Amino acid sequence: MTRRRQGDGARHPVGGESAAEGQVRRAVGQGLAVVATLLALAGGGASGAPQSSAAALPLTLRLEAQASLGMASRFLLERQLANGSWANHPVITSLVALALSNGPAGERADGQAAVGRGLNFIAGQALPEGGIWNRETQQYPIYSTAISLLALIRANRPGDLATLRRGRNYLLRAQCMTEAPDHPWHGGFSAGNTRPPDLTESQWAIELLYLTDFLDRPPLATDADAAGRADAAYRRAAHFIARCQNSTAGDEATTGRFADRPADGAPEPPTPGTPRSAAFLTAVGLKSLLYARVPADDPRCRAALSWLAANAPVQQNGDCGEAGYYTYLYSLGKCLRALETAGAGLDAAGLSQWPERLVRELLRRQSGPGTWRQAGTDWWENRPELAAAYAMLTLELALRSPGG
Repeated sequence: MTRRRQGDGARHPVGGESAAEGQVRRAVGQGLAVVATLLALAGGGASGAPQSSAAALPLTLRLEAQASLGMASRFLLERQLANGSWANHPVITSLVALALSNGPAGERADGQAAVGRGLNFIAGQALPEGGIWNRETQQYPIYSTAISLLALIRANRPGDLATLRRGRNYLLRAQCMTEAPDHPWHGGFSAGNTRPPDLTESQWAIELLYLTDFLDRPPLATDADAAGRADAAYRRAAHFIARCQNSTAGDEATTGRFADRPADGAPEPPTPGTPRSAAFLTAVGLKSLLYARVPADDPRCRAALSWLAANAPVQQNGDCGEAGYYTYLYSLGKCLRALETAGAGLDAAGLSQWPERLVRELLRRQSGPGTWRQAGTDWWENRPELAAAYAMLTLELALRSPGG
């Protein structure tokens, strides 16, 4: 997969730094494995020069999208709580901080200050063992830890390096390795409470491990075996992900499609409140294969792309309709941008115009003072801060060029 190295020109939402801190920052920056599907780590944001598929956006549509981001940014800035959080939750706070950093607010002093307060809230939620989750509910430790760390990666503050390292190690320890290598659960990540690993949980952990891979490589690796352990974790993860994919040849309706758990594992009922369409699962499955270092031209990736091209609508969350729509659209955008970043052509699959399709749909759905409201409670999307963050992040993906 194509990888890009971040230079010293990264934008920082914090103040000055000492010479020692600057040396650490440059080491971190130069080692970051940048994935344009999610983070504008090089500071380009939504205003970067369009290239590739993003270049196909008509100027008027691009301007409308930028105005939409401006309205949404103002709405989110007004919703920040006194403790620096949004909705008093580290996951929502991280996604909002990420959206603001990548958008127009990230270039203004008030936006940078708000993001800084949010980052401090997230860092303050970190537990000694490395996990980050809401201390009141203690819910979803893997999901919460992985997403909470995303904003800290984007900010690239030297003082957060220890928190990032503990969080990464926490996730590495959480990978299922108690079963034999040929067991369906091996290599996945579980939501806890004795539930078997699933793709929905694993995809966030794999994404975070990919984005913090630089911590286990020179010059920041703490021991000589760190890189080997990380590579082994990616191999285990890729094996688990592949078990979730339907590889049966000859059935065009299902070949390449992903399920939430391996087909050879015991079936489990879905978690209430988080319906998962086949389109969502295939998008996060393909994205996760790429993050686990499976080449974009691998047959598993090509099969998943072919299935998505025929079965991934932008008007609804596949067979789940409106439920979890913004979660799905953000996942689809990340998947397609990851493919472009990996050098996979989307023209043959008929997906080269995906940025315009996503932008038009999100502009159509925006209502009120910069919000995207969702009537249902699935995936917490009835929380306006979360729905707005997902919509903003998706717009920012569509507006950015694959290389930043």
